[in-house]
Formats: sequence, C-alpha cells, structure tokens
Amino acid sequence: MNFKRSTFALVSSFSLLILSLAATASAQTNVALVDIGKIFKNHPQFSQQLDQLKTQADQFKASTQQLQQQFMSKAEDLNQFNKNSEEYRQMEAKLAQESAEMEVEQRSKMRNLLTAEARLHFDTYNEIQQYISQYCQERGIQLVIRYDSQPMNQNDPASIMQRVNGGVIFNRPGKDITEKIIERILQVRNAQNPSGTLNK
Repeated sequence: MNFKRSTFALVSSFSLLILSLAATASAQTNVALVDIGKIFKNHPQFSQQLDQLKTQADQFKASTQQLQQQFMSKAEDLNQFNKNSEEYRQMEAKLAQESAEMEVEQRSKMRNLLTAEARLHFDTYNEIQQYISQYCQERGIQLVIRYDSQPMNQNDPASIMQRVNGGVIFNRPGKDITEKIIERILQVRNAQNPSGTLNK
C-alpha cells in the first residue's frame, strides 16, 4: 500500500515537473519583438502630419527671421535721433515693448508646435500599442520586447553604441512582428480611406 502511494506520489511529482517545464517553455516561446521606430516611419497618417508640422516649423522660422530683420532695421533708424531727446526715448520704449511682445508671441507659437508634435507621437504610440495588443491576444503572445531592427553600421558610432546598448542580443527568425503590425495598420487605413487620401 505504501509502495503504491509512493509510486503515485512520484508519478504526480514527475507530471507536475513536466507541466511546469512545458509552461516555462511555452512562456519563453510566446515572446515577440517589435521595432516601434520602424512602425512610426511607416505609419501613413503619422508621416503626413509630421511633415505638416515640419512645414509649419519652417514657416515659423522664416517668419521669425523676417521679424528680427524688421526689428533690427527699426533699431538702426533709432540712431538717427539724439539719444538725449524725448523722441529718442519714446522710440526706444516703443521698440522695447515691441521686442517683448514679439518674444512672448514667438515663444507661444514654438510651445504650440512642440505640444502638437508631442501629442502626435502620443496618439500614434497609443494606436500602435492597441494594434500590437490585439495581434498578441489573437496569437497568445505574452510578452513583446522593443528593439531596433536596423543593422549596425560600423562607420556610424551612434549606430554602434545603440546596438551595443540594446536589450536584444539574439532572436530566432519569426519573432519580429513589426511587419505584421505595419500591414495591419495599412489595411485598416486603406479600408477607412479607400480613395487613398489621408484624414487630417
């Protein structure tokens, strides 16, 4: 009787060990890799809106340079007046006020551009995260690790250090789900915009 109990206990322990090892192996195989940077670059709406923000930033830079030139021209005109005259003091005060107002306005515009860019990254990242989450739930993937899929360039120190400091040393083929996520995003976007135009 004791022998049967011992045998049963041994078999049970062995079965639990096998199940534990199987669960561990399953958890290890249910890991995927994703290159978030590559998805951002291939996200059609993100790319379009980022280009629009860059255009606005270039226009802002050109406008700022033009205003600075106009201000410098006014400052040069000020030299035509006697520094001890009332007219000089009034013109100087006016220029100082205009300069302060221009600086406040330029800072506000720059802050709005930076906020818009940050918001674009925030919204796009959340959208990508939802696509990844849905894809992983469908395929039983339990963990996704972010990495850079770009090969190391021996002539680029930044590329070398990025790879050296990266978290992924080796991965089996088929673990990278980046292209699958990009395909899914493009499919949904094309379905939403069959004409091929992107919503602003």
